[in-house]
Amino acid sequence: MVKILSGLAAAIVIAVGGFFGFQFYTQHRITSEIDAALEQIRTAGGKASHGKVSFDLMSRTVVIADLTAQSAAQPPVSIKIGNLTALGVGQPDAARFSADSIEISDVELSAAMGPQPAMSFAYKVPRITVKDYSGPASLQQPPASATFADVYRFVLGQFASVTAASVNAPGLNATINSGVAAPGGGEVAYTGFAMQGIKDGKIATTKIDGVTFTVSIQPAAGKPDKLTGKLADMAGYDIDTTAVAAIFDPQKANDDKYYRAYRQITAGSYVVTSGQGAPGQSLNMRIDGMTIDDVGLRPSRMQLPDLLAMIPPPGAPPTPAQARALLEKVAKVYEGIRIGNAEMRGLSVETPESPLKLSAMRFNLEGGKVSEFAIEGVDGRTPQGPVKVGRFAIKSLDVTNLMRMSAQFSNPAQPPAPDQVLGMIPLIEGVELKGPLCFPPNDGGDRQQGPPGMGR
Repeated sequence: MVKILSGLAAAIVIAVGGFFGFQFYTQHRITSEIDAALEQIRTAGGKASHGKVSFDLMSRTVVIADLTAQSAAQPPVSIKIGNLTALGVGQPDAARFSADSIEISDVELSAAMGPQPAMSFAYKVPRITVKDYSGPASLQQPPASATFADVYRFVLGQFASVTAASVNAPGLNATINSGVAAPGGGEVAYTGFAMQGIKDGKIATTKIDGVTFTVSIQPAAGKPDKLTGKLADMAGYDIDTTAVAAIFDPQKANDDKYYRAYRQITAGSYVVTSGQGAPGQSLNMRIDGMTIDDVGLRPSRMQLPDLLAMIPPPGAPPTPAQARALLEKVAKVYEGIRIGNAEMRGLSVETPESPLKLSAMRFNLEGGKVSEFAIEGVDGRTPQGPVKVGRFAIKSLDVTNLMRMSAQFSNPAQPPAPDQVLGMIPLIEGVELKGPLCFPPNDGGDRQQGPPGMGR
């Protein structure tokens, strides 16, 4: 009996020792993998560190505290994570890591666009929850240059390698700094952020319950003012982030194909107000809803790193030559966007001078051309009287060439010649105007009113 009890006790001691020994080994291995991932950032010239790492074998839970990383780019991209807890972790194979859920708290992310002084962004997210996650067991090699575009493309590439059933963040706050002393920054708050169905860089649905923002502005003449806005029920469907990554990839500079980035984007009511500036400059605008269908991107016309490199620093107005070059780049961007249909419904603007209402506005865009731009139900008022238009539509508008011709007029010292202005008329093909129509008088007489219907 004594031998049996002694043998049982020895077995228990060995089992307990093996249990804790395996747990210690696993925790050490996890720590080594994290160190190796952060070392890649340090090797590229950045900074990275982490706090305590713990692992519970029974619940397969990993906890990592105080993760920080900063790129070598100037201005740098930095991220801080207060605590990361992965529950139900596993390793299906040597190259993949999985978790039943991941809880991330106290996230701070900051980045800037262009050389200093530059517009910068700072995000704070109190909590993020990820369900049914699967991703690479090790971090890919970060880009050597670590510019804003390279880091953005790297992050999108990492995102394309993960899958998750859902990602939820109850709240997210952002601070925007314009990079200049004059007012121009602001704050944005998101509530109810949720993504569903993440796989191969695609997202089935993304929804945001509400967005509120406050932006400081400095009018050309007048006191500094603030714009405040609220946007409700924003959603995106069938999102492909690989299409977005392509416009940051120099190897796609000759790719002339359109890649669909969104099947549909919708939004509910959108309200913008101001009125803290000079008297008579208040604004109250409301849009009942918006829908955008079939958004595609064309990498050969939308290499954003080139465009970002041409933007002058804040506070330094571009020279006429720079303005012409920038307008040429913007013209190419229009050639790189496809929008199957965009619709805005229920626009109303209240100003001290005149109220304006618009039932709907619709347009589409491909290859730098709008095949139809229409506004319906215009109802406004000028100091001379009311203005009403049933429907106004441009059947075709060459936006790209309009931008390119506008570049010729970017020098204030050289006003356009009459033939140059007339040369813009062929860019518009077909105008439609339908009643009811009502316009204010030109000479103080009775207002002008068109027939119930008027063709083009």
